[in-house]
Amino acid sequence: MIQAFRRDKNTEPIQHLRLLGLAPSAKYEITDHDGGGPRNLRGKELMEKGLRVEIKSQPGSAVIFYKKR
Repeated sequence: MIQAFRRDKNTEPIQHLRLLGLAPSAKYEITDHDGGGPRNLRGKELMEKGLRVEIKSQPGSAVIFYKKR
C-alpha cells in the first residue's frame, strides 16, 4: 500500500514515486482507492520511472494498493 500526501503549500499536483524492492520482470496490479479501474505495470517501470500519483486537492492525500500478479 502507498499513502501519499500533498501539503497545502505544494503547487505540484502530480508526482512520480519510484518504488523499491519489486521484482523487475513481474507485473503489478495498481488500484487507486479513490477510483478508476486497476492497471498493470511491470516492476521495472515502477522502480525506474515511478508511479504517477495525482492529488488534486490542496492539502490532500491518496491511498494506492498494489499487488504482484
